[in-house]
Amino acid sequence: MVALKRSLKRVFSRNTRTNIFLPSRCQVRELIKTNYEKPCNIYDWYNNVKHNTQHTSFLFTSVIKKGIDQYVSDQDMRAETIINKMKLLNKRRLVTMDGHGRFLLSFVHKLIELEENLCEWNIELIDIDEYVHKWHELYLPQWVLSRSGNIMDIATPEYLADHNAFLYMNFCGVGNQYEKLLQFILNMHKRNETFMLSYSKRGVRSMEITKSGKKH
Repeated sequence: MVALKRSLKRVFSRNTRTNIFLPSRCQVRELIKTNYEKPCNIYDWYNNVKHNTQHTSFLFTSVIKKGIDQYVSDQDMRAETIINKMKLLNKRRLVTMDGHGRFLLSFVHKLIELEENLCEWNIELIDIDEYVHKWHELYLPQWVLSRSGNIMDIATPEYLADHNAFLYMNFCGVGNQYEKLLQFILNMHKRNETFMLSYSKRGVRSMEITKSGKKH
């Protein structure tokens, strides 16, 4: 176990991407070389990756050097907000995006803290990036369904309705998908579908937003 933790620590230190919040090709290769076997049980994965507390997990310490308490608290707040909204809507399937799995760790942490039965909940991770998707397949528990593709093409209002699912999209950067995202939001609004969206300002054109979330 000690040797495996050392190997995983090395894996998390080998990120070669400009955006270190996304798994790199090098990290995927290094993970394959280790003896890591992803747990089938979500509780086992949670206990393994949090390393005593979320604040000491490689998932967080590998990318956050300062203000880790605030970062973890922000993740927990998002997770609890989404869980409460899903319970209100009587939904137990979350369709979302993640990098190495930091949000998943916070989401599971909050489910356990709120004394929810994890067997009643489902997680579906969708990502367009080849290495992020591969990381999900290798590192995250079998409890998580990993899919490759553009989340805006997959998590349509029809798909969410058919699977009684809640959508949370967390973009590291919108970039050249701005127009597509805008049309996606308008379509979700037209269908009266409740979802949550957060994003980094990197790559987003300057614009003013009203309190109702409409673009000027």
